Amino acid sequence: MTDEKLALLEHITYIDENVLKAAGINNSLLELIEGKNVAMTLRVFDDKALNNLRNYRKKTLFNIGNEEKQNIVDGALISGKDWANIIETIKSDEELKNLVVKDSEQITLNDKRKYNLQICYQDPVTKQGIITYKGTTGKDEWDDNFKGIYKKDTPCQDNALKFFQRNEKSFDDIVLVGHSKGSNKAMYTTIVSDSDKISKCVGMDGQGFSNEFFKEYKAQIEKHGSKITNYSVDRDFVHVLMKQVPNSEQKYCEAYGVQNGAQFHSPFTMFKSQDGKMELNGSDKSPVFVNTNENRNTALLRKFTIYLMDKGKPEDIEKIANYIGPLVGDLLGNGSLLKALYQAIVGNL
Repeated sequence: MTDEKLALLEHITYIDENVLKAAGINNSLLELIEGKNVAMTLRVFDDKALNNLRNYRKKTLFNIGNEEKQNIVDGALISGKDWANIIETIKSDEELKNLVVKDSEQITLNDKRKYNLQICYQDPVTKQGIITYKGTTGKDEWDDNFKGIYKKDTPCQDNALKFFQRNEKSFDDIVLVGHSKGSNKAMYTTIVSDSDKISKCVGMDGQGFSNEFFKEYKAQIEKHGSKITNYSVDRDFVHVLMKQVPNSEQKYCEAYGVQNGAQFHSPFTMFKSQDGKMELNGSDKSPVFVNTNENRNTALLRKFTIYLMDKGKPEDIEKIANYIGPLVGDLLGNGSLLKALYQAIVGNL
């Protein structure tokens, strides 16, 4: 299966309450049932639901008069038209639609919102296992991102590793896939599990790792790092954080359908598409990534991040991370700025 198809499969982890409501489906979570294939899992998206996605509109003060921006669905910041296209493409693809759900793990946030955090599939023909990891979800995972600046392992990385380990025995060959923090989890598991069963790791916009990580897992990195390919949009602002695995392959992609800056980190932005229709190539009708060079300003930000990691005192880096982590976590995870400021300041006095 192509990397692009695996990246498309990853989008199922992003089908949350926002997408379901935009489709007119009154569920808080896409139900994943062990033994059901992807086509059955996505059956809830009938023609009416897909049409609802294409015609979805959410008007705010910032998108008055702009129907394209009004069509953007909260969460992964993918347009309703693109969501309809993503779901239709997965449902019609011979490889993707027949994958069978073998295991999954959900997360419930403090506000009771639920998400499919990680999913394990099996290819019924090749018997290969595929594990997909969702990007950052909620306050605690944002905070965990910043712990990764100075720790060799974080709680969320360890949880991703354990999910792999409980499914490892069921397969002889496993592929790991993830976007954003999910990419970091997939890369981490590829290295730290030290498993020869992992044949490939496909990441998208994934942040890197701390100096402590590279010191601790030097031997495993030399052994397994070349299995990793991390695709990033040329102006994505997350893959530049921390250091990438040195013997991995880093590829940069053109961005499509960007209506606001935050969408440079949206999982669908790197898929070549126009007006709700992605390009499919070859006899296997695979989606397309268009390779390019990393944006100059993004590259400078990456170099600056590495400079701080190498030149800053470890205790200062830890203090900064512990200060910013709760702030960003509450702001982006829970949306409460005052609470975020309070917890960041009080927690570090």
